[in-house]
Amino acid sequence: MQTFPRFIASAASTAVVLGCLTACTSATTTAPTPTTPRTQVSTSRQAPPTPTVAYDVPTHASIEPELTITDKQCFGSAGCNFEYELAIAAIGPANFDPAERYRVTIVIDEGTSWERIHSLELTGTRTDVVTGRVSSDTHSTPVAAIQRITPL
Repeated sequence: MQTFPRFIASAASTAVVLGCLTACTSATTTAPTPTTPRTQVSTSRQAPPTPTVAYDVPTHASIEPELTITDKQCFGSAGCNFEYELAIAAIGPANFDPAERYRVTIVIDEGTSWERIHSLELTGTRTDVVTGRVSSDTHSTPVAAIQRITPL
């Protein structure tokens, strides 16, 4: 009779284990949950977009003539002879397109009998520099003014 209680005890523990397996399995098994579709992330690196450069267009407000007197000889009431260099200077910061060319027409002492007209080329931030000579019947320093700006 000693084997019978062992058998009952063994059978009882087996029932508990089998019951747990059945109950534990049914408790942990759940219906699959629907997943939301995910967008696929690209792993390749794309170059950032190239920024568009906004260039300035030369205008009367953005450039000015730069007249430098290199020599001056005066003859009393007869007036003076002037030698000069003429260039174009930007007024403030300028970002002109280096691929575009402009003709800048400049007049020196407009409306006088000694008036001089020069056409300088402007490309990006580079400009022509011209030299010249003018005689006036006054002692006043010559004055330069932009007459027109023409795209080439």
